[in-house]
Amino acid sequence: MSRIPGNIQDTEATIGRVVRRWRIEGGFSQNDVAERAGLSRSAVQGLERGTGTRLATLLAVLRAIGRDDALDALRELAIPTLAVIVALSFLLTRL
Repeated sequence: MSRIPGNIQDTEATIGRVVRRWRIEGGFSQNDVAERAGLSRSAVQGLERGTGTRLATLLAVLRAIGRDDALDALRELAIPTLAVIVALSFLLTRL
């Protein structure tokens, strides 16, 4: 069962709180993160508030604070496993 809220606004707010916590734990100010990520401070603030930020902003901030490992689960889903490839090959030969 997912711990991420069901609606988009709540999900953005949850992600923002987590990113803020990671930033603070890493000892970074919002200005530090903005500079490292090539963003404005207001973009970092918006991400932390969960107010309609872009995916590119999230990715840049995660890299800037050294937490791009947070995307590993998504990367794994994007890479087909051998079982999926074999299953697809089998289905395609049956068409």
